[in-house]
Amino acid sequence: MNRIIFQILLYILICVVTVVIYTQDEKKNKSIKNVIIVSLLFTLYNVICTNLSTRIDGDRANYFYEFMGYRETSAGLTFIFNFVKLFSNNMNIVYYLITFICSFITFYCLFNEKYANIYALVFLLITDFVFFTFFALKQCVTCAIASLIFYLIFNKKGNVKYIFVAILVYIACLFHSTGLLIIPVALIFFFYRNKKINPFLLIIIFSIIMLSFDGILTFLTQNFGNIMPTLTEKINEYFYSDGTYIESQIAFLKGIPFYVVLWMGIINYKKYEKEKNYDKLLILAFIGAFAYFITFISYWMYRITALFYLPIAVLFGIVFENEENIKNKNLYFILCILLETVILLRWLYLEFATGGF
Repeated sequence: MNRIIFQILLYILICVVTVVIYTQDEKKNKSIKNVIIVSLLFTLYNVICTNLSTRIDGDRANYFYEFMGYRETSAGLTFIFNFVKLFSNNMNIVYYLITFICSFITFYCLFNEKYANIYALVFLLITDFVFFTFFALKQCVTCAIASLIFYLIFNKKGNVKYIFVAILVYIACLFHSTGLLIIPVALIFFFYRNKKINPFLLIIIFSIIMLSFDGILTFLTQNFGNIMPTLTEKINEYFYSDGTYIESQIAFLKGIPFYVVLWMGIINYKKYEKEKNYDKLLILAFIGAFAYFITFISYWMYRITALFYLPIAVLFGIVFENEENIKNKNLYFILCILLETVILLRWLYLEFATGGF
């Protein structure tokens, strides 16, 4: 019990230090030094949690087998494995390195995002983005790269940035297949780079897709199953296994903070529609909430939401900071900040109680 409390309190302490560092810099923490310090703190936290862990199973066991060469993994993670093996055969170094890389990229983007604020940072910290770097090694890198992609789209001028976006999308896909989902989003933002997007039209399109989701899965398995043999296996594993169905019933409720952020964005659309990138942030918030909503179909869909943690946090920060109605602000605080904190702490307690990551 003492070990569990220590790990949870230590995470809270590091989060507080991160917020203090962010607020102390009058230039909105544009200093690389501050980003490095925060990233090192979370890397140190990974070191402590890894050494306190009493189990090696699940994803970490799979990564160990891949690191030792007993099975194949993605091209991106293989590159990191080979890099680490140049100076060490310790798998733990991979965990620490990936935590540092992903933390650095994500915090750099948030600290330098001109629309971000302290509320956006707090929202990001109470998601599981840091802990993704402990056990979801392939996807966490893809998520960090996604954050960098959206940062470039929202903050850099000119069309040259889309060359870098294309390169980053390719790298993201080398780590995890969810990187493919960034492609249509990036294309939409490219074609609408000089004009506003009607987010509600896209919401209607995505809603139609949701209603046809089962049919889409059937189409994919029937028409591409022979070409991509693992496709049917993955669809069955993620969408039709009994264990997935049972877990999904709980996961749906854990998406409430993301549904609320989307609602906040929608009801304040007229107020902020002239703000640059607000329409794009609203679209990304919808995709994130949509992915969490369909966890009633597959528990694993919540991991798609992780691709959009940063823009969702930024949208929350914009609306929450400027909300003038005290009752609404208190309600948003309870349903987003407080509820998301409870969800995270509950999950951490269960993880640490069963041995850690």
